Amino acid sequence: MKFRTRFAKSIARLAQITLQKTTGGGSSLPGKIATAIDPQILSHIAKDYDVVVITGTNGKTLTTALTAHIFEKNGQPFITNQTGSNMLQGIVAAFIEAKTPSDKRPIAVLEVDEGSLKHVVPHVQPKAFIFTNLFEDQADRFSSVEAVYELLLDAAKSVPEATVFMNGDLPLFAEHDLPNPVVYFGTQVNTGGAFEETSCPRCGKTLDYYTHTFSNLGHYYCSHCGFKRPELTYSVEEIVETTPHYSVFMINGTTFRLPFGGVYNIYNALAAFSLADHWGVDPETIAVSFNEVQDVSGRQEEIQLDDKHLTINLAKNTVGMNQLLELLKLDEEPFTFVNLQNDQYADGQDIQWIWEANYHALTKLPIPQIITGGTRAQDLKKRLLEEKIDPSIIYVASSMEEVLEAIKQAPTDKVHLLGSYTATIEFRNLLKEKHYL
Repeated sequence: MKFRTRFAKSIARLAQITLQKTTGGGSSLPGKIATAIDPQILSHIAKDYDVVVITGTNGKTLTTALTAHIFEKNGQPFITNQTGSNMLQGIVAAFIEAKTPSDKRPIAVLEVDEGSLKHVVPHVQPKAFIFTNLFEDQADRFSSVEAVYELLLDAAKSVPEATVFMNGDLPLFAEHDLPNPVVYFGTQVNTGGAFEETSCPRCGKTLDYYTHTFSNLGHYYCSHCGFKRPELTYSVEEIVETTPHYSVFMINGTTFRLPFGGVYNIYNALAAFSLADHWGVDPETIAVSFNEVQDVSGRQEEIQLDDKHLTINLAKNTVGMNQLLELLKLDEEPFTFVNLQNDQYADGQDIQWIWEANYHALTKLPIPQIITGGTRAQDLKKRLLEEKIDPSIIYVASSMEEVLEAIKQAPTDKVHLLGSYTATIEFRNLLKEKHYL
């Protein structure tokens, strides 16, 4: 290892130790320091790892956590960027924080932002990619879903020997010219989720579906040009049960229980299972791992807040919000609904998507109070009023401290919070400060 790299690691580790003592860690600052000293540091420190890159619009963080937990349960040394810092500096920080690799070659399970693939992949040379899905997201960053897909394809093409695990239920993923080995996962079930009409990526005509889960995902085919879903290697054959707190489902003949509700999270589990099974991990180990996985920050994270039971979920685009609202329909008890929305770069500064999300679903739920917060709290109120929701039950908080106090005074024991990326982080930091986390 070059002197510059050793020096960069030493300074960055010192910064990490300082941050852990002062703020509890979780910052990408050490990665920023390291790359400033040695711009090639990631190439040098990643060469001792077999790298898995997980990317896509929704589900990156949970798929990464599930995959890492499987390898941990299997006794495989690994590292991961578990704090969700998924750009170059955060990934460098994850490697710097890791212990020296053992005699057994370790795995690096990395969540990577779609826009950061071109900055990360050349350095880490992945053995495998997981493409979770692609939906409209952060319109100010990405011009179109197709443009993001090109970023994913370019990344995979740059490492042609890497295996690409793709969600075969997404029509766009079936149209590519990758030189890589490709493994598809998907479903064989109908769930009755909200349907989004989709054009054939080959001829432009409207696709038909044999089965459908949500949005444009499912078993599709084109009656005009013959385009169809590719053959699946891994599939969800049955969804036995899904609640706000857990799901039971069958993949390739094995039944799994996951302590996360929602069809969208079953897709995340399916992606993790596909890679792990291909890697040689037995289904029994995967099943135990799924059942034991702990809370993942902002993903159905349950927190006891004095006498309130708070569940936090990240909602950053139309499809994600709609899936979470579908999940809330499964909760039969009255609950207070909290919606936090910021408009920072990481959230997407264009929040037009909230007008496309199915907020009408809230009118059919047992909700005596709604709390809005974040920099776009007033926009959220306008969106709620558009659905003819009683303005007397809407409380607009001017700060996260006000959000917290309003939750404490909520008329229900149960509270569901859906928040954008930075709004969720900001609120969780407040909970840490108040020793609720």
